[in-house]
Amino acid sequence: MEETIRLSRLLGKHLQETEAYQQMKRAEEAADQDAELQRMIGEFNVKRMNLNHLMSSETQEENAKEKMEELNIAIQKQYGEIMLNPNMQLYSEAQGAVSEMMQQINTILTAAVNGQDPDLVDPSACGGDCASCGGCH
Repeated sequence: MEETIRLSRLLGKHLQETEAYQQMKRAEEAADQDAELQRMIGEFNVKRMNLNHLMSSETQEENAKEKMEELNIAIQKQYGEIMLNPNMQLYSEAQGAVSEMMQQINTILTAAVNGQDPDLVDPSACGGDCASCGGCH
């Protein structure tokens, strides 16, 4: 068990050295330093909190349903604007690449735990959605 944990830590360190991870960290830093993007994210979060408050409020405000619909539309619009920001697009793409790498690693590890030979597992063969799968074990 100790050796498995040691190897897991080694894998974690290796992952942090990959180009995909490094790109994600650079993109994250650029997004964090983008004042306009951070302003839009802040507005988005306030709108979302207001919507959550309206939805969970025990007292029914007048026109609550209409206010919720308006807020929902505003939230969707704000999200679209956030996702059009170049720094957010770079971060989203970089995060997707790291997520794909992690999914492939998880596919190999899961197959190994299920008794398959890790060297024979095609990590790109499984999309992770078992609902559409013909069966892997």
